Amino acid sequence: MNAIVFFGKTGYNINVVIDIFAKACFESGLQVKSNYNERLQQKGADFQGFIKVDKEPIISKDFPENAQFGLVLGGREKESVKFLEEKANVITNGDKEIFKKVKAKTNIVNQNGVEFLCGALAKMTGMTSLKNLKKVSDRKGFEEGFKAIK
Repeated sequence: MNAIVFFGKTGYNINVVIDIFAKACFESGLQVKSNYNERLQQKGADFQGFIKVDKEPIISKDFPENAQFGLVLGGREKESVKFLEEKANVITNGDKEIFKKVKAKTNIVNQNGVEFLCGALAKMTGMTSLKNLKKVSDRKGFEEGFKAIK
């Protein structure tokens, strides 16, 4: 099983990223379990969530420990590190030095639109394709995020 943890502030629309990306992973033939906190009405409130994917059914609803991937925005780097496995891959707009504790490969992004982040996650994780992102959402711009990840 692979997992992505998401940390940020509500203004980044990470809940929308989770919804679109989870649907695209399911469209790719994977089993998916996702969840995020519900305090979204409070603009600027802390946000965290996750997506778990596997070829087999996923039973656990627990927040993943030792996630292979992370999307960390809005100054939440310190909190996220304890949920990442060593050598995890991370997309962040913050301080990449913090991720050195877990020897994470960090991808610094200066954009944080929903489409950009979904495209970047598709490239980083390999869990779904641009084709499936476009299939589950009528949004445009997934390609820019995909191209931004090395």
